Amino acid sequence: MFRIVLNAPFVRTDEMEPAIHRFYQASIDAHEIRAAPIGAIRYSYANYLVSIGQFLSALKQFNQARRDEPDYWNRPYFLREIGGLLFRSRRYRASARAYRCAVDVEPTEQTWFCLGDAELYVGNFPAAMEAFDYATASIEALGAEARLKYHLASWALESGAHDIGNWNVIHSIRENAFANGERKAWFWAHLALTFYFEDDVACWADSIFLALMQNNAQLLEDVLVLSVQRTRLESYTRFKDDRSDFLALDPLVAEELDRRAVAYNQQALN
Repeated sequence: MFRIVLNAPFVRTDEMEPAIHRFYQASIDAHEIRAAPIGAIRYSYANYLVSIGQFLSALKQFNQARRDEPDYWNRPYFLREIGGLLFRSRRYRASARAYRCAVDVEPTEQTWFCLGDAELYVGNFPAAMEAFDYATASIEALGAEARLKYHLASWALESGAHDIGNWNVIHSIRENAFANGERKAWFWAHLALTFYFEDDVACWADSIFLALMQNNAQLLEDVLVLSVQRTRLESYTRFKDDRSDFLALDPLVAEELDRRAVAYNQQALN
């Protein structure tokens, strides 16, 4: 019941947060006094702490829930939440371990993808590619992102770009590739930066343009799908504005891109 109240659509006041912490601590203390099972309360508290951005405290509660009730470590949803929290905290190696355990229990496409993401940022590119491969067949945006990140890991392995999550390193690779006219490296380094900034409209707009320059229909489709998933039509509109002279060279290509972008946007809304 208390979790339902926490999720109710009302504005939280400054007094609410301390009261919520006191409630959970009192519940934990009461259960400890009675020697009653306490894992579910710690798990609930951990999720609340995640919702307010207190990741380290949340991780502590997740771990204590696991110690209090070891069966949590066999629950795929718990392992995925631990993995996601560690990933958001940039503890990629620990995140990969949690997702690997989750895959062993319940090998869904989403969990394989998350494992691939963690391994990608660890720099374990062969393991990332293996994990992404299990999600590439998905017809959802998940499949598009898995395919792009599979090939991003492949490029990183081939090019020696060891730290995909290091903005300075990837930015330097992109700028050098641009200066030397190396379209492949320019695209993949820029895409890595685009994933780094997540929903940045300008980044996705440039990713569309650079994908178009690769002359790879699947690659372009996947970038369009993801750009629409992340920013609706904002990035595509920005791309059209920024590259109007380029698109004017072939009106048929521009018309086909319009058709696809609108269709992907409609799919995203459904």
